[in-house]
Amino acid sequence: MKKLQLVLPCTALGLCSFLLLPASGFSKNFSSLGPGNRDVRLFNNFVDGGANNNVRGTADFPGALGAEQAIWKGANEWGSVPRGPGNDTHQPDNGHGGANFDSFWAGTATGTGGTNDNIVSTLASCASGVFAFAELPSSNGWRIRFCEAWFWTDGPAGITGVQADIQGVMAHEYGHALGLGHSTVTFTTMFASGTTGTVFERSIHPDDIAGVQCIYGAASAAKPVITNVAVAGSNITITGSGFDSTASNEVWFTRRASTTPSGDPRVRVLNVAATGGGTSITVGIPAAAGMGEVIVRNGGSGGVSVSNAFPTTLGEPLFGESVFFNGSGLNPACFSSVTPPQLGRSFDLQVDGSAHPGGAGFTGVLVYAGSTQIPLAVGELLVDLSTPQYGFLIGPASGGVDAYSITPLANINFLGAQATAQGFTFSLSQTVLCNAEQITLGAAP
Repeated sequence: MKKLQLVLPCTALGLCSFLLLPASGFSKNFSSLGPGNRDVRLFNNFVDGGANNNVRGTADFPGALGAEQAIWKGANEWGSVPRGPGNDTHQPDNGHGGANFDSFWAGTATGTGGTNDNIVSTLASCASGVFAFAELPSSNGWRIRFCEAWFWTDGPAGITGVQADIQGVMAHEYGHALGLGHSTVTFTTMFASGTTGTVFERSIHPDDIAGVQCIYGAASAAKPVITNVAVAGSNITITGSGFDSTASNEVWFTRRASTTPSGDPRVRVLNVAATGGGTSITVGIPAAAGMGEVIVRNGGSGGVSVSNAFPTTLGEPLFGESVFFNGSGLNPACFSSVTPPQLGRSFDLQVDGSAHPGGAGFTGVLVYAGSTQIPLAVGELLVDLSTPQYGFLIGPASGGVDAYSITPLANINFLGAQATAQGFTFSLSQTVLCNAEQITLGAAP
């Protein structure tokens, strides 16, 4: 497949970063982000339908769907502490930088902003062969533009050969904002060129990790670390280590509403003291804060003063979550959800019977409260038939993709309820069990 340039790390304004290209390995572009310049926002003006068709919310990146979730993941991959991959079967976890650096998800913006506003957006046209570019230097901020000429996809699963991966391209471009140039090591996130149809750029390579640690230093033992957050009423308790016992900590929250491009998009609570020898902070949740991330910055300086970013819903319901589940991997991946599972809303599902041996006579979906892994002659049963049944959907096979739907009750008492759904195909000669999805009911945004 034709090689395609991933990055044009300069602008028409002449804000180019001159790269040092050694014989092998990472390079630097002489930029870096200070501790107060870690925010990342998206102005979601993607026009390609594939850029915003991920409807699966996840507690790892709460409150974000579509391109917003993919952009967030791409930036967070450079963070110091791994978290879950958010439905991505191609990443065991997300956040592999291990440096004195962590980005902060600041939500959405109302416009593209200027070259120092730390906003990602799209551009109608770019130079030939360019996926996206970062406007540098980043010492006072950056801007990343994606080019609309491509068929973009927001993941989180694999992609087709003609699609360009938002998450992987964002990881590459944000690497430039961090101060990295191109790497001469193939299959790194920061390699100078790439192709459509690949997802390896989502996960940074040891050479990329060496680069970000060269700029910011390997994560120090003195760096504050958040290990848990807990919400009780209108307060949030942040647990970890490295917080200041004096009233010199700051707590950053993601803002609930979209923000104008200029100005600080963070919601900050200042002058907070930690208890328990610097292991616990409790603050009231600001009215302007929404689900996203929290960060603690202690009274120190540089990247060592900023904690990892920790996801939180702030006690609010997610949009609903469907997580791919295939047990031991014995079953074909022929089942998926199309919409998020939400109270009182149609939960749309699809079963692909096109590959059924000899042709499927019927397709269907089993929905039960529990999950299991029982090998059978027809595949692995992934729903627990001994638990309450929420749906048994079946219909004639079309020979292709068949649509089904089920509507959870609009009862707030069921918010957060969990279930497992599994697709199947059936004919007189053979039954085939598909993969399943593990479901958590949410509320509509």
